[in-house]
Amino acid sequence: MRVLALCLHAICLSGAATTASVLRDLQVPVRTASFDGQFGAPRCSGAASSCDSGWSLINGRGTSSGNQEQNQPNTIDGCSDGSDGFGYYWVRRIVVSSGSSDPLVPGETATITASVRWKYVSDRADFYYASDAANPQWQYLGSRRPVSVNQDISVTYTLPDEGSETQAVRVQVREGNYAQVACSQGYRNDRDDLVFDAITPSSMPSAQPSESARPSSMPSWQPSESARPSSMPSIQPSESARPSNMPSLQPSESARPSNTPSVSMLPTSNPSQSPSIVIETVTTPGSLSTSQDICSFSEAQLADFVEAITKTIESSVCSGLTNEECYVIITSVCRSGRELRQLQASSWQIEYQVIRMFTCEVAACNSASDIAAVSSIADAVSSDIRKTMNIGAFLAVLSTNIMLTSGLDSSQFTCLSVWGTTEDHETEVHVIEQGTGLYYPDWEYGSCLEDGNQPTYMDNYPDKWISDTLDQCCARFFPENHQCLNLQGSGLWYADAFNKVCVTDCESGMGNTCGGLANVVTDKIYANPRSCCESELGWLFVEFCEVGLVIFTN
Repeated sequence: MRVLALCLHAICLSGAATTASVLRDLQVPVRTASFDGQFGAPRCSGAASSCDSGWSLINGRGTSSGNQEQNQPNTIDGCSDGSDGFGYYWVRRIVVSSGSSDPLVPGETATITASVRWKYVSDRADFYYASDAANPQWQYLGSRRPVSVNQDISVTYTLPDEGSETQAVRVQVREGNYAQVACSQGYRNDRDDLVFDAITPSSMPSAQPSESARPSSMPSWQPSESARPSSMPSIQPSESARPSNMPSLQPSESARPSNTPSVSMLPTSNPSQSPSIVIETVTTPGSLSTSQDICSFSEAQLADFVEAITKTIESSVCSGLTNEECYVIITSVCRSGRELRQLQASSWQIEYQVIRMFTCEVAACNSASDIAAVSSIADAVSSDIRKTMNIGAFLAVLSTNIMLTSGLDSSQFTCLSVWGTTEDHETEVHVIEQGTGLYYPDWEYGSCLEDGNQPTYMDNYPDKWISDTLDQCCARFFPENHQCLNLQGSGLWYADAFNKVCVTDCESGMGNTCGGLANVVTDKIYANPRSCCESELGWLFVEFCEVGLVIFTN
């Protein structure tokens, strides 16, 4: 279970807008910079209480012997490092911090701390800042002198409130006989920049994000014109499990196939033009509570509030995705009853699920790409919820949604706060079958088709030849053909004797481990690469076989 934003922070809707004060009041993450090729220097993106270059990105100077600097010169204006190949002089690390858990906000103070290496008491370290990292105009803050060879030094200043949200600082180490300017050109001098975001209230995400323009990459789960099913459960739910908001993957049985002979007298020579599509859903459960006693609301008010919550969660985790690729289901409201008065950490007002879907690369949804997609989606959902709560964006958007909901009186929500958790994700694989919905064996391709071109003898004896699902047909007629369920490959493993590695049964180019489609007659299929290596390539060290499958390319 991941715990998010358990500290209470409030926004008062009954008074003037307080987004800026909320930003300053909320706990935000400590960020470590990474090199940004656009700026040519280390950068921290997003709201943060501090931005740290770390010890590896800037430690060194130019091409200095024994301590060459990565991505040198690490300056946003191209100012180069001194050319001397030896010497003591370089900046080792830079940290910009608010000095607390508060975010770096324009108009507030920040401290620049630098770890530097220098040699003589006459040397100097200069501090500068730029209010716009994309167009730096360096402002001098002051200089410090050495006390020891390796030393931490600092200066405090006020973050500028004019310019850009993306700001920068510079620390320069120079020999004392060179000029104090932002790009002092001494042959042993070194300077490095650190880019960071000073978030302003206007950077809050919109409470009404625009619709994604790009079309869905998946077939519609909800082809009708109606809106998505209501995410609001009944206040007095029945004993049955919660209803699904997706159409049934096993539709009701259709009538027996017609005995009227088909025009076609022979099996089709082509596979179906509408192959099955395999979809994997990644479900991430979450829970949240607010400082408001929503469980005492009327049913209509509670429904409006839950709708506002649903929109807020979706704005956090579904940005840029269609309603079919990402949506939120509210699974429980006031589960402990409408008597909830004193909130406890174990009693959540609202429980929900974030549903993310993607099309699998192979039928078993177990290719390297499919596994990576599941992990990426699950991490992104939890990260997005945590991030928006931590920087106050979730609370700000929820507050806006409440004020835009006609059925809610914003004066009820005096000093609203919100906190919550997310839990480990679950996955489920679905086969979206397209075509007639009636499957017959195609002897030539060793697969089952549903294109309606089954031969007459199959139509005459449907109980013997016709199946209601692809799974039934494949298991019945081609139990040994692992490709029957998906002509693009099973995603399982077989031995490539020529390259002496075990590879995945999928079309070449579909992933780093894909070795092309396995031969349904000669290639034996295994559930994992180790079993394949041990059984088929036993004369090799298993570790070599498995290493080979990782680096093998077609």
